[in-house]
Amino acid sequence: MDYREARSKAKLSPSDIEGKILVIPPWLVPALDLEFDLFWNSASFQEMEGEVVDNYLEYVSRTSNAVFINTLTHGHRKGLGGQREPIAFEELARKISTKGYHQRPLVDDCAEMAAFRSVLPRHSVGLFARQS
Repeated sequence: MDYREARSKAKLSPSDIEGKILVIPPWLVPALDLEFDLFWNSASFQEMEGEVVDNYLEYVSRTSNAVFINTLTHGHRKGLGGQREPIAFEELARKISTKGYHQRPLVDDCAEMAAFRSVLPRHSVGLFARQS
């Protein structure tokens, strides 16, 4: 379901997206009346102000059991990408942790991580999950 279809809905429920992949713009996040196994953010938190990330995490923490982020380790250079201040991986990890998530260790010596580091050497990844 893309945002053209979703934009007219006040709430998005499981029956709205059953069997579909949901792609929506940020302003529809409050309409989500769903639970997710995983919230995935790839390289966009690094371009936001801290308070904008906090706003996303308010919604994410109510709906998702786990959070995965891929971001520049040190954030964007100041002003590159529009934000006032860079937001680094460690700051994002702290913000996610304050919402009740715990960072899970990743297998650092696997082939997937070696490939990731060769393609995106200045990026960090993190998987955060609720205690089970």
